[in-house]
Amino acid sequence: MRLFTWLGWFSSRFPYLIIPAWLALAAGLMLFAPSLAEVSKTGDVGMLPEDMDSVQAQSVLAREFGGNDNLRSGVVVLRRAGGLTDGDRAYAEEIIAWLRSNKAPKNVSAVVNAFDSPDLQKTLVSADGSAMLIRVSFNTEPVTQSTTDAVEEIRHELKEPPAGLSANFTGSVAIYTDLKQVAAKSVDQTTPLTVILVIVILLIIYRSPVAPIVPLATIGVSFFISRSVVAILGQYTNVSSLTQEFLVAVLFGAGTDYCLFLISRFGEELGEGRSRREAVERTIGRVGEAITSSAATVIVGLAFTLLAVFGLFSKSGPFIALGVGITLLAGLTLAPSMMAILGAAMFWPVHPARHIERHGVWYWVARAISRKPALMLLASVAVLLPPTVGVSWMHKDIDYLNSLPADSDTVAGFRQLKQSFGEGEMLPTTILVKRDGDWSTSLAQAEQLAQELLKIHNAKTLRTATRPLGETIPYADLAPLLANPALAAMIPDPSLRQQAEAAVTGVRSYLSKDGRWLRLDLVMNEEPYSTAAIDSMARIREATRDALNGLGLTTAEFHLGGSMPTAADVRQATDRDTVVLTGAVLVGIFVILMFLLRSLVAPVYLILTILLSYLTTLGMTTIAFQNIAGKAGLAWAVPLFSFIMLVALGEDYNIFLMSRIKEETAEKGRVAGVVRAVERTGGIITSCGIILAGTFGVMMISQMAEVKEIGFAICFGIILDTFIVRSVMVPSLVTLIGRWSWWPRRMPEVEPEGEAI
Repeated sequence: MRLFTWLGWFSSRFPYLIIPAWLALAAGLMLFAPSLAEVSKTGDVGMLPEDMDSVQAQSVLAREFGGNDNLRSGVVVLRRAGGLTDGDRAYAEEIIAWLRSNKAPKNVSAVVNAFDSPDLQKTLVSADGSAMLIRVSFNTEPVTQSTTDAVEEIRHELKEPPAGLSANFTGSVAIYTDLKQVAAKSVDQTTPLTVILVIVILLIIYRSPVAPIVPLATIGVSFFISRSVVAILGQYTNVSSLTQEFLVAVLFGAGTDYCLFLISRFGEELGEGRSRREAVERTIGRVGEAITSSAATVIVGLAFTLLAVFGLFSKSGPFIALGVGITLLAGLTLAPSMMAILGAAMFWPVHPARHIERHGVWYWVARAISRKPALMLLASVAVLLPPTVGVSWMHKDIDYLNSLPADSDTVAGFRQLKQSFGEGEMLPTTILVKRDGDWSTSLAQAEQLAQELLKIHNAKTLRTATRPLGETIPYADLAPLLANPALAAMIPDPSLRQQAEAAVTGVRSYLSKDGRWLRLDLVMNEEPYSTAAIDSMARIREATRDALNGLGLTTAEFHLGGSMPTAADVRQATDRDTVVLTGAVLVGIFVILMFLLRSLVAPVYLILTILLSYLTTLGMTTIAFQNIAGKAGLAWAVPLFSFIMLVALGEDYNIFLMSRIKEETAEKGRVAGVVRAVERTGGIITSCGIILAGTFGVMMISQMAEVKEIGFAICFGIILDTFIVRSVMVPSLVTLIGRWSWWPRRMPEVEPEGEAI
């Protein structure tokens, strides 16, 4: 408490030193920091630990094959429902010529098309002749700005196809590009709306044009500093592209809450006749610990995401926690400094004394709870319990295509590709197998392995050394040429020579430089990113192991790479993180509540109330998006991210309420203390809840599924916490449990038990 009293004293006496210091820090960082959007990462690239199988496969592809062609490639899809015309083919040749010219993006490394070889017709032109594919590979990673720029250049070149011909660019690179752009657009849309929402609510709350200046200035400075610091750190470590969106919601929501509690108490102190300096000192001294503890629950909850193995959590949560810490520091120094300067003028034209609510709606709510706490508790449980049934219906959806707008070029191209080629052609699974010897001398075993893998349920086709275009070639005849490529040049017939050289090149493209690694690209008849496609990775892994054992290659090393194995690893990682982080966050917040309240009992039921609220929220989110909207499932990040946010942010209001109950109970006794605390904090907690729910509710306008669903979940959960858990359930529990709430300490009973209020 002495620390907070000192902070109040320091802020009230040196405001003209503190305010310029904060402004100078914000301006300096904004001037030198890079753009957060440019340094952040999109999707799962760089977000999985190195020991995950899909990451190891990517490493092998980069080391032994010069890169992951599937991950660093896209597909131009040209389709005409009635069949491609000669004009369409001429247009395709123009696109290919442009891609190979010096006018094309410099990072285009290869262009594979049906005109280079008759054999390619079988894989790049649909059987019904309605569509043609042009595969474009890049020598840069999909998340880099240069790749994004290249994709945009290609799409610009495809803008004016012949009438009736659809021309789209889709594939792995296109998915990451669109995800990055949608994330940036989402931030651009939600940030101004969040600011407008906060301003409107503050004006309604205070009915003053001056009072909103304090929270807006405090949060604005905190946000710009936080964003700049995170951007600087993003130059040295991965930062998720969702970080900025959550920084906006959390800092504007939670930061406004902290300022509202300060301003509310400041108004009370001024209303009781104290000077502005004394009012600031008493405000920080009385509520500083509660605000710090509230921020600590958010910081601890988000910081624990460092334990996550999946980078979306570990590369966003700690940075948001850093932002909350900066906002807390600003709330304890910058906001009080402005309050000390403005004084009572902050509430103009309303006098501060009028902000002290006496016998308003919250007084009567508190009286009803004090008279029939058991009935009120049961009523609140009856409201929260039914929606929890939705949790049993919940499915996780790891489909990045569902995160994109339905009219995006990537999604449109995939639909065209699916109609003519089938679901799995866009994102094949790459199987990498290493043996002790050279695969080029054991092609018969490579073919046997391919045949066994084609027996997997829903396997469509497979391309490897013995079948580079999907159909088996006379690989035995190529053995001499593979052993001595110079022999191909001795073939007298130019056409045969060319065919032989092309065949050798095709075989070699599926072998590593030393011949020890074999690459197999397996195409499945399954929707990419669907639950069935992700589940099939386990079957592919098991079938590969069994096939190698059957060939006597029991010591062979193998990995699965590509988008589907990566999605399977994402699901495995998030399942693991859910278990670890749930336990860690609950323990961390329990410890904070225990030290703040000096109790072992109250933290238990406070956490139980927030868990019930979370289950209600998750069930309702499932019903809204999965059952009503008809989605395959909730975006995979929703359950865990919502849990961390709701538990951490929800305990904010528990702390504000319980701190006031503790203060009032010590002076007035149990029943009167609860009534007084609810009366004095009810209005401000409701205002804070509306603001916080609103800042996350704005996220529902996002085009990204996970952002939209997380925004809904947190908005809904905070509304539950504000109007049911904090307003009814917790006061009822405190009233029922009485002095045992503070065990092992015993709060003094000033009034007789059960005294009427």
